[in-house]
Parts: sequence; C-alpha cells; structure tokens
Amino acid sequence: MIKKILIASILGSSLFVLAQSVPKAVLLEVGADTATVVATLEGKKWQPTTDSMPESAKPLFTQKNAIKLFTDVGLVGTASLEGQFAEGRCGSEAKITTNTKLSRQIYALVAPWNITPRKVQRLPLNNAAYTKVMAAELAARGIKAPVQMTQILKVDLDGDKSDEIILVAQRPAMTANFELVDSGYALKAHDYALTIVRKLTPSGVKTFVLREASIKTDFDSKKYSEGNGEPPYRFAQWVNGIADFDGDGKMEVLVNSILWEGYGFEVNQWNGKSFAKLFEWGCA
Repeated sequence: MIKKILIASILGSSLFVLAQSVPKAVLLEVGADTATVVATLEGKKWQPTTDSMPESAKPLFTQKNAIKLFTDVGLVGTASLEGQFAEGRCGSEAKITTNTKLSRQIYALVAPWNITPRKVQRLPLNNAAYTKVMAAELAARGIKAPVQMTQILKVDLDGDKSDEIILVAQRPAMTANFELVDSGYALKAHDYALTIVRKLTPSGVKTFVLREASIKTDFDSKKYSEGNGEPPYRFAQWVNGIADFDGDGKMEVLVNSILWEGYGFEVNQWNGKSFAKLFEWGCA
C-alpha cells in the first residue's frame, strides 16, 4: 500500500520517490477459528481499517508465535494462520488455530515486543471499597440504581510501580463470559454502563472515566410500537484487553461496547494527565 509520494527536484528535473509504509504491528479481532484485521500501527499512529490486509504487514506474521492473544488479564496464548486473508464482513479475515480454548471473542496483537510487560489481576466483584467508589460515581450522575459490578482489575498500566484499579459496572449486567443478558437492551430508568479507572496522581487518588452511558426514563414500548419512539438503547461495556499497543512499555485499555445493533471498541492510553482515546473501531 503506497502511503506517500515524495517529490524532489534535482538539477531541474523531477524525481518521484515512492515510499511504502511498513506497519509496525497489526491488531486482530479473534473468534473461535477466524481472525479479522481491525487496525495497523503506522509509525506512531494506529489506523483502524476495514480494507484488505496490507501486503507490507504480512512479514510480521512469519515470526514465531507472532499472533499474541490477550484479554482483560493480559497474554493468554498464541495463534497461527491457516490460510490467506480475504475480504470479510468487517475487514480482512483468515482462518487461524489457537493454542488455547477461547470462551469468547478476544483480540490479538501481531507485534515484535512484549505486549504484557506487567501482570493484570482480576479482583473479587464483591469488594466493598470499590463498590462504594462505584456507588458514589453513579450517584454523582443522578443514577438511582444498585451497583452491579462486572469487572474489577488491578494493574500497573504505566510502569510507575503504582497499581491502577479498573472498575466496570452496568445494568442490565452481563455473564461471566461477557455475554448479554436478556439481549442487553436498556429498558428501565437508570439502566447504565460505566467504566472508570482509579489512579494515584501527584495530587492524590483520582477517578478517570473511560466510557459511560445511561438512560433517565423507562423505555416506552407502546410509543415505539406505534412508530413514534426511538428503539431501546444497548450500551453494554467490558474491558476486553489490556496490552502494550505501541511497544513503549506502557499498557493501554481496550473497552468494548455494544451500541444499537453494532459493536466496537476504544483503546485508552494514559498521557501523563488523563486517559485519552488512542483510536476506535466498530462494525455494524
């Protein structure tokens, strides 16, 4: 894939230099036996894609254990290609074989560095201290619903020797394998989804929001059936991956969401002051 055309003038004549960008890494969405290309790292920037696999990225897949599977607890295994990439519904797809059993859709990085430099821990969901933190966050948003915690993760994201705590809560909740309960539609007032990070900063422990959604009123099914209302919202959220996406030794947080009839994710990165969106991808 040609990324740039460099035009130089030498001794009165024009010289055209074709420069091809070689991706440094590839991000894959991985199912039971299929991998889909969702983004490539071009220089220092991730580029979401639904196009064909860039030819220049193919050498990355020839390295041993190149396809590194990761989830919310970091590296969980590797995979190998069983065929060529071809056009799929949400991007280039190829058959793969994994060395670990997958209970749900996850992600993989094809990158030459250690994608999980530090350990991620899952903490019990009945943690009283973090339930209190989440309850306060919901109350601050005017959400009058009980805390239904679905994930509590502990990890030193930026390598400063201080752990961050990632909390996810939502109603309707999800199963342990992050499957939707009752289709995942938000039907009752104060249904919500909230993903936050608790981080120690020079001014103390602060809460940073990665993603949030909620509704204030019950879904009006009668009005909707008469053609005068909006369909019910779907805003399930879960942290589906924690990994070093760019090889700088710091780890980013991938938050999946289901919105309407599609789904997608955001990758969030600590920039020294706050968490910022590194890039996003979606498929309807």
